[in-house]
Amino acid sequence: MFVSVIKKLTKGNAVAVRYLLFSVIGLLVLFFAVDAFVIPSMEDNGKIASTAWRAENEKLLHWMHVRNKADDVNPVWRSDLFPVSAEKKTKKRILVLGDSYVWGHGYSNLNTIWWRQLQLELERRGYHDVEVVGAGLRGAATWRELGWAKKLIPEYKPDLVVWGYVTNDPDEGEQIAPTGGKVCKALIVPKDEDFPERVTKVMEGAFPNLAEQLLAIRKKRRGEILAGDRYGWQFGDWEQKIVEGDNFEHYKKTVHNVADFSKASGVPAFYITFPNAVVFATNEDKNENLTGRAFYENVRRYYENRYAPVRQAFTLAGMPFYDILNDFVAYVSSHAAPGSETQKFLYLINPVNSHPGALACHFYAVKAADYIEANYKDALGPRTLDKPADTLPPVINDCVPSDIQLRQNKEHAFFVYPESEADLLSMPVRKPFVVLNLAHPTPLSEVKLIGEQLKEGDVYLNFEDPTKNYDEGVPIELGTKKNGSMCWKVPEKYATWPVGSVRVSAKFKGENHGVILDMIPNVGVAQ
Repeated sequence: MFVSVIKKLTKGNAVAVRYLLFSVIGLLVLFFAVDAFVIPSMEDNGKIASTAWRAENEKLLHWMHVRNKADDVNPVWRSDLFPVSAEKKTKKRILVLGDSYVWGHGYSNLNTIWWRQLQLELERRGYHDVEVVGAGLRGAATWRELGWAKKLIPEYKPDLVVWGYVTNDPDEGEQIAPTGGKVCKALIVPKDEDFPERVTKVMEGAFPNLAEQLLAIRKKRRGEILAGDRYGWQFGDWEQKIVEGDNFEHYKKTVHNVADFSKASGVPAFYITFPNAVVFATNEDKNENLTGRAFYENVRRYYENRYAPVRQAFTLAGMPFYDILNDFVAYVSSHAAPGSETQKFLYLINPVNSHPGALACHFYAVKAADYIEANYKDALGPRTLDKPADTLPPVINDCVPSDIQLRQNKEHAFFVYPESEADLLSMPVRKPFVVLNLAHPTPLSEVKLIGEQLKEGDVYLNFEDPTKNYDEGVPIELGTKKNGSMCWKVPEKYATWPVGSVRVSAKFKGENHGVILDMIPNVGVAQ
């Protein structure tokens, strides 16, 4: 019956219908190629962000909530593998206060977060008897951090407090609203009533990557049109507006409260800025595709416009405010190959998350360490530059997923590989894996996997470039091996490079997913 209907429809118009069918098929093939190959390839090269990284980012946020036990009662970063107590175990302690830059928004490795980088940087400089404690939650503004400081400083007894400053910290909305004042809101784009939901679902089901790109363009344009008092301002405009008008008048009072409390506490403290090589949407700034020197000048201008009034407010309040913007722009511009300035992997923790990546976090740590050495050296304790005589065994202090029953001693680590791959990370290798992070990056000579029912395994290592002291985020694959006992030699090229993370991808021939992981240090190589 279907064939007869087609014949009737095409009778007398066979050529036209044939061309129409070929055109439709050609378009579908083109859409499939773009969706399945072109967009993922561009995503892997850091050119764009699409569905794979968006799904990965959601998993990263989920697992950070699971493993980080920080909450509003006690915002100190702590986990089962990284316990922190109020009792001092070192002679000196530095308390770092902040928001998501401390909490770890989008990070698969605790040790990439800037305050952990500060700990490692101080140890490299010979300060082994000082502990860096991080405290912060997503979205915390300065007034909220002040509330934590009043509780944490007497309890944790730090010798120095470092307050991180980011450009959304002056948000006083929750303080202004109860008084009936006008709250400056960031844009929340309302549901798109003009675009049928059924069409959206069909597009996302058939061509998820292509649909995501097209719908993102539409959402961006709608945001530009709808931005204003009713729905809120585009993020870049909002960050500018909160350092103006009523909101900023309230913020200046908060700044004075911070300065007064800091002086009364008797604990030295300072602020440090955290610029990044990314700017946010504004109605005026259309220079999103700048490259080279113009790109970095646009970054400098964006942050300077938002830092200047705040810097003055802190100065007038008598609170030290260390602005690293110019040094940061000079640093990142010298570390990016010409033409690669806008590649997101260079600066972001992942392509869909604007929080700082390893390069930026390491730079923050170096600048903070410089400033502390120059101005607060008493907070660092004794300095010993002698390197340990023995090679220390690798210690895992963080893993994703965090519910893998990890146990370890000086020789082995044991964990249970998840039965379901649904919650496992997979980017950027596009293969599900468990990631195990080392408290102190360590050069390795071999990696071994042993499992009674282990069928197949692959290992990826993330190295720290010894000349940079941070992980650039590119996992190096050691190759797939089969059967229950597997051993990989670390390539000679990386023999002296410290390993910061080990990614394990595995398949099993039974229900027993228990795995023993041995990470053999490269004896004689300085850590």
